[in-house]
Amino acid sequence: MSVPILHIRHQFGCLATIGKAALSAMKKTDMDFSPAIPSEAVEDTIPPRHRFLIRDFVRHIGGEPEDYTNEVPPHFFPQWCVPTLSKTLQGIPWDLTKILNGGCEMVINQPIPQNEALVVNASLSGFNRKENMIIIEQKIFTGTASAPKSIEITQSSLIPLKVKKKNKGEKKPKEKPKVPLEAKEIGQIQLKGSAGWEFAVLTGDFNPLHWVPMWAKAAGHASPINHGFSTMARSFEVLKNNVWEGSTENLHKFSCRFTRPLKLPAEVGVFVEGNNVYVGNAPGHLAALVGSYEYKSN
Repeated sequence: MSVPILHIRHQFGCLATIGKAALSAMKKTDMDFSPAIPSEAVEDTIPPRHRFLIRDFVRHIGGEPEDYTNEVPPHFFPQWCVPTLSKTLQGIPWDLTKILNGGCEMVINQPIPQNEALVVNASLSGFNRKENMIIIEQKIFTGTASAPKSIEITQSSLIPLKVKKKNKGEKKPKEKPKVPLEAKEIGQIQLKGSAGWEFAVLTGDFNPLHWVPMWAKAAGHASPINHGFSTMARSFEVLKNNVWEGSTENLHKFSCRFTRPLKLPAEVGVFVEGNNVYVGNAPGHLAALVGSYEYKSN
């Protein structure tokens, strides 16, 4: 089922953020810049998420809308968090159009009720300058009047920096994460070529890297690549249906890193080894996502 284009009307906040990021690209890089950590918190109150938007998001990622009749899916957080998160980056003198999603940690304290306004609180919680990139960490809380701070997100983002290439052989490349040979496949993720566009319509993340072939090729990819948060949400649903007995009631924490671009279209497996989760083609192959989860303590 295709995603209704009318859902774009719910994405004005994210679209405005993309526009501001484009303007920030004209800033000069200041290598001496160092923000205050933690930054002053920014808080926004936003209207309840529309039930049809939630329904179509859950369907898109392979879930069952009936599982979220009275609550907002916790892994839908990118849809409402991005505008508030962007406010914590004001004054950052680097090109934010090139920002990359490194991964996140999601702590679930209680379900987010549907039909209630969302209170979003965000701050810049980490800043690390490396030779070839800036690593930014942001902390986000989302809750409602009846369920404050329902979820806590720690978001990691990377801003690549232009550096002079060194002679080959000076540094050994890091070994890329793979799906362990002992890992067990618990489900499949099937992604159409249009998956990037549909996820953008549902969440507001219209980065052309995910849906414009020419843009993706200019960035060095053979085709558009899947949104990292799309891979996360889909693997979350596979875990819920095959490991967590169809419910997140006992889930406390889910974290993941995006370790390899997933080119569209794609068909990959979700694998587990203990409480660790991997997304990739097969055991022994490179992983696109590496994560873990924890249950609530009794």
